[in-house]
Formats: sequence, structure tokens, C-alpha cells
Amino acid sequence: MALNPPDADIFDVFDLAKPTTTQQSHMSNQASQSTYRLAEQYGISLNRNLMRMDALYAFSELFTVALSSENQFLNMIQLEVKIRARSFFGQEEACIDTLSYCKGLLEEHADRLREVSALLETEECNGWPKATDPNDLATREAVSRALLKDCKYLLHRCSVLADRAVDVADFIRNYAMLHASERSISQAKEVGRLTLLAYFFLPLSFVTSLFGMNFVEFRNWRVALITALCVFVGVMIVSLVICFWDYMPWRRKK
Repeated sequence: MALNPPDADIFDVFDLAKPTTTQQSHMSNQASQSTYRLAEQYGISLNRNLMRMDALYAFSELFTVALSSENQFLNMIQLEVKIRARSFFGQEEACIDTLSYCKGLLEEHADRLREVSALLETEECNGWPKATDPNDLATREAVSRALLKDCKYLLHRCSVLADRAVDVADFIRNYAMLHASERSISQAKEVGRLTLLAYFFLPLSFVTSLFGMNFVEFRNWRVALITALCVFVGVMIVSLVICFWDYMPWRRKK
């Protein structure tokens, strides 16, 4: 009844329809207006004689207002989860915190809905005044079943949205970990390039430093050049063997 009102003109005051984008922007004003007019509008759709005899029927529109408010709250949480799922890039930690907070709110509202559901299921044990006429009894039973059905539906929505919030948070967390792993791999590749360059430039720097010392003076520049090249080639071969040690033929045989 709260989610599918029989009389839209009467129940519009209780904001039962799913809010559009314009309605969501003015939700707080509508809620305050509905609360203000509740005393004037309450009971318009109810049978006044039956209200005097049956407590649950008399309070049914209060349950309707509460359940419709829960429905709007779940719509807001659903929109929030959807937004976080689509625009979390660059703000992963904030989105995960928001989703965790939403999950906590959903659990609190689910507990309240369970209490309301238990109240509706065991209302016969509360000692409330109850209608005795068969026609009136059928009406109040129909209202009770509708309220209980709506309450269980909202409870199911809470469970689904909580699971959705957890799934989105896990997805964002996994994305952040994957992104961090990609950055680590990229940094490791850059360090590997620098290390590989060091295997070439360090031997060259060693040879130039060695021949830059003034221990021996070469009078023939050809002899000096050939000697430097031979020393450089020898040092480079040793450096390359150390660099590619795992790819050497004798290592592959093992």
C-alpha cells in the first residue's frame, strides 16, 4: 500500500511516488510540508468507524508515512551508490569510506524494518483493539498484509543495497590495488632500464678514469687508443657477462 497507493491524490501528500530529479532537489521541503499537513490530512482515505474500533487500522497511515520515507531513503542511498560506482577515479579512499557509511546506515534501517515487521506479524499478541465485524476484519487484514508486504520488500531492498555497496567498495579497492601494482611495475621497469644503462656506462667511466691517470705516458696516440679499446672491450665483456648471467648458454642447460 505504501509503495503502490490506491489513491494517488490522497497519498501524494505523503510523497509515496519515487522522486524524480526535481523532486529530489526539493525533498527536504516536501518532507517538512508533509509533516506539517499530517494532522490535517491524516485519515482521509480511512474508514472512520473502523478506525474507532481497530488500532492497527487507525495507525495504518502512520505506517504508510514511515514506509514511504524509508523508500525515499533507499532511493537516495541507491543513487549515492550508483554515483560512487561511476565516479571514483582519483578519490578511491573517500568513495570507500562513503560506501562503508552507507552500508552502516542500511544495516540500521534494516534493523528498524525488522522491528516493524515483527510488530506487524505479532500485532495480535499486543492486546490492541481489533475489529470483530467480518467485513471490517477483512479490510484491516488486507491493510495489515499490505503493510507487512511493503515492509518486507523494503527490508529486501536494504539487503540488496548493502550487498551492492560492499561489491562496489570491493571493486574500487581492487581497482586501487591494481592501479598501485601497475605503478609499481612501471617504476620497476624504469629502475631496470637505469640498471642496464649502468652496466654500459660504468665500465666506460672506469676505463676513462683509469687512462686519465698520469702514471704512464703514451707517446704514440695509436698505441694509446688501441690499448684503451682493448681494456674497454675486456671490461665490457666482463660487465655484460655479469649483466646477462642468467641467459648464458651454460645457465640454460641447467
